[in-house]
Amino acid sequence: MQHKSPSVFLRIIFLSMFLGMTGCAVMDKSECTHADWHGLGKKDALHGEYGFSAREKSCREHGLGADKASYDRGVQEGLIGFCTAASGRHHGQSGGTYRRGFCPANTESDFLAGYTPAQQKYQFQQKIKALQTKIAAHDDLLREESRRTP
Repeated sequence: MQHKSPSVFLRIIFLSMFLGMTGCAVMDKSECTHADWHGLGKKDALHGEYGFSAREKSCREHGLGADKASYDRGVQEGLIGFCTAASGRHHGQSGGTYRRGFCPANTESDFLAGYTPAQQKYQFQQKIKALQTKIAAHDDLLREESRRTP
């Protein structure tokens, strides 16, 4: 029977707690009241996201509305900065995901030229880290077993 070291269990518990905390509301009442919808749209687009639905839902829960037209104008401005090869490279290197069609057709190929190889490299690095973690866990188990064996 294989035993996991306590440190592995602690890591799993910590990760589970962290992931559980990420389900919080997107915007609180004050943020909804003072929202710069144009600025939020631009900011979201610069991060490769379109978050109007989640933002609108949060504000609706506080009895407040959202300005989709202003948000969408901001998104269009943000896409100009996001949909470039350099931004694609950065987004891929940082593990960002990309949904085809997010960038306009005339800029998507530039974005993907930077994003695709950087994202592939990022995924390979993640696989290496996962394997290193498994190796370290097995090393811990072997050390623990060798201490118990006379």
